[in-house]
Amino acid sequence: MEGVCHYCNQKKMLCKAHIIPETFYKTQEKTHYLGMFTDGTIDCIHSQNGFKDGSILCAECDAILGNYDKYGAEILKKKLLKNPRILSGCYKEQLYALDKKQIDYSKLRKFFISLVWRASISKLCNVSLGKYEDIALKIMKNEIPDDNNLFHPIIMHRPKEYMLRNVAYVTMKRLFNQNSILVTFPGYEIVIITNCYPIRNNQTFKKYFSNVKELVAFDMNVDINKTQNLVSFIVGQIRNKHGGKLPTLHIK
Repeated sequence: MEGVCHYCNQKKMLCKAHIIPETFYKTQEKTHYLGMFTDGTIDCIHSQNGFKDGSILCAECDAILGNYDKYGAEILKKKLLKNPRILSGCYKEQLYALDKKQIDYSKLRKFFISLVWRASISKLCNVSLGKYEDIALKIMKNEIPDDNNLFHPIIMHRPKEYMLRNVAYVTMKRLFNQNSILVTFPGYEIVIITNCYPIRNNQTFKKYFSNVKELVAFDMNVDINKTQNLVSFIVGQIRNKHGGKLPTLHIK
């Protein structure tokens, strides 16, 4: 379809742009993914690479963000997981860490920002960055300097034994009483806090999540983001719309 691209602001032919990057749906198991909305409707029943929005980006701009996606996948799916550590004290979960000298952190920042920006501009996702949507775009286009206190990622890695490891969705979340967007895809749940200025002195945030020298991911088996509750709710909505039964979807 023809329309105005949200990235370059020009009228062009628009492409089917992924909200969650295609590369993060690629697992060793060849399986189909089911996209579900919170009102109980179903999308992408036969899709292997996630849902797309054909009204937000032209192909040229989608390719720009695609470069960030490829780099994000290189770090999160490969490089980061090759650097395991163990938390000290009362926390025994596995963690993974990379010194920021080992990565192009500016490029990785744009990957995280692009995730929430695409979700915010898409009508397929019920999330919004509000006034920060334009700020995110200007940072990605190098029109203003990046600000590490904005769009701060907290990364949770989901090990293979985690029951809902392959769930993928985007939703709003309150964390430290701040607006955040939770992006979940196979292997990871990433909470991106829109604005960290009000919580920079919060003791928990300072101790565990504000490290400016390293990129850190926690191995978490606990459903702290209430993924299970959300999926159960959506499945319940679908049952209600189909007389108490789940529809036959013919997917694995």
